[in-house]
Amino acid sequence: MRKIKSVKKIYTKIKENADKILNEPVSKYEIPDGLRLLYVSRKVLNRVYILSFVYQVEKDERYIKRLWEEIISVSNFPDWNPRHFLDTAEMSHAFAIAYDWNYDYWNQEQKKIIKEAILNKGLKEALDCYEGKSKYGWWVKSKHNWNQVCNGGIGIAAICFLDEYPEICSKILNFILKSLPLAMREFSPDGGWGEGIGYWAYATEYNFIFLSVVDSCIDYNFDFWGYEGVSQTGFFPIYVTGPIDKTFNFADCHSDNPVRSSQMLYLSKIFKSSIFAWYPIKYLRYHPLDLIWYENYISPEKANLPLDKYFRYIEVVTMRSGWVSKDELFVGFKGGKNSFNHSHLDIGSFVFDALGYRWAVDLGSDNYNLPGYFGRDRWNYYRLRAEGHNTIVINPDKGPDQQTDGISNIIKFVSKDDYSFAIADLTDAYRKYSKNIKRGILMNKKDKYLIVQDEIELKDKGEIWWFLHTPAEVEIINQGEEAILKQGQANLFLKIIEPKDLKILIFPAKPLLSSPNPKGQNPNEGIKKIVLNIKDTEKITISVLLKPYILKNELIIPFDFKFLNDWK
Repeated sequence: MRKIKSVKKIYTKIKENADKILNEPVSKYEIPDGLRLLYVSRKVLNRVYILSFVYQVEKDERYIKRLWEEIISVSNFPDWNPRHFLDTAEMSHAFAIAYDWNYDYWNQEQKKIIKEAILNKGLKEALDCYEGKSKYGWWVKSKHNWNQVCNGGIGIAAICFLDEYPEICSKILNFILKSLPLAMREFSPDGGWGEGIGYWAYATEYNFIFLSVVDSCIDYNFDFWGYEGVSQTGFFPIYVTGPIDKTFNFADCHSDNPVRSSQMLYLSKIFKSSIFAWYPIKYLRYHPLDLIWYENYISPEKANLPLDKYFRYIEVVTMRSGWVSKDELFVGFKGGKNSFNHSHLDIGSFVFDALGYRWAVDLGSDNYNLPGYFGRDRWNYYRLRAEGHNTIVINPDKGPDQQTDGISNIIKFVSKDDYSFAIADLTDAYRKYSKNIKRGILMNKKDKYLIVQDEIELKDKGEIWWFLHTPAEVEIINQGEEAILKQGQANLFLKIIEPKDLKILIFPAKPLLSSPNPKGQNPNEGIKKIVLNIKDTEKITISVLLKPYILKNELIIPFDFKFLNDWK
């Protein structure tokens, strides 16, 4: 019965969306930022899936006729913007689905228009990339989302039109067999993704839709599913999404909404893992693939999934006090590589949720069209710098405030029923000044509090800044050694355990006076940062307690840290 209700709900929403599309104007060739047609490609792809699917169910020609209006408009585009090849790949995906799903409806003239468009604007442009004849084909050798999206979109088209254009399509598929594994090996060893959850969703959508087409159309086992970590990658979105439905949004990602990921239903089917199906059904996309791949599911709680997870290689840890209640504690904490695609200088950063609110936030990406955002000016922007994250900064100046090639490993991870903690070695991220830097984050699940502890030893005396970004109202108390953060009816008590006599400061979420401050950045309205500043020090331990509470009598802190023996 649950399945029937879910399926009906999904289809009702899909049909509602199809009905809206009937009255919308056709897509036009628009590149508003001077670079990307991507918004148009995605709109076309969404319309193709929805109109095709509803037509197949309803057999109402209004939907297929509206789809043809879209197809004829896009066929007349001068190109599909191959200089930003994601645009071309997504449009090729759209035309392949439109052609294949509605093959029996299209007449010969319509088929000819679709085939000529995909050949000239998609397949030929792709082959030039694979053969090194195009200056836009750098993605062929990349190891991140561009590889999967471009190979996936073009690969779907190459399989769809293999009978029509056997020579060019077979060449493309052979190139994909060599290119796609470069990115798929990045799932190793346990399914984490260095670009963050948003780009995990984008990469896996194209990667796994393409593999589903391979599975259904090609009678040969290429063993794509056998790459290390692929069978585990469905756990990544589950673990980096907290109980208040916000994600740990490191890198160029946003926290506000969990990812919508129909591809996890296919993962559930391939790996016979019902827990993978739980996430996309909980956070429905209302997409035809939700119905085509629908699977029964089991929740993390009923599956007795461990509360904490350490993703190796990307060096990310998440910890929580429970799976069900929005009042539970949740922490995302990272080391990792500052050189991952879309990375920020955020080694050591963390987010913290409790009592239904996010108290320590990651601000996410800034505007991709800012000058040099993906180039030489990247580390001038506040949201991408260490000072724009919940981590430390040493001897700040106008240069990058962590090593741009810095690496940090989680050197200890302990997960127990009453508490969990992780320790990251941050030394390399600050190697210009550091002799030894460790950051540990401990969650007490029983008494519901968090400890963030930094043990810092510098090469010479220097200045240390400690930051925590928050949307909460903040009141400093007890001569500046404590603070009360407030959101709604919930509170968070913040106390400096070490060093004694250090004072809490409140700054706006803006660059330090010593930092670059380019125009056009997000003003980070509604966010302030809690700051600790230590000058002229060579060796110090900074330990901060975070305790959420509603009523004051809940604020009793059992300062008996016997279990912290494991910390050392």
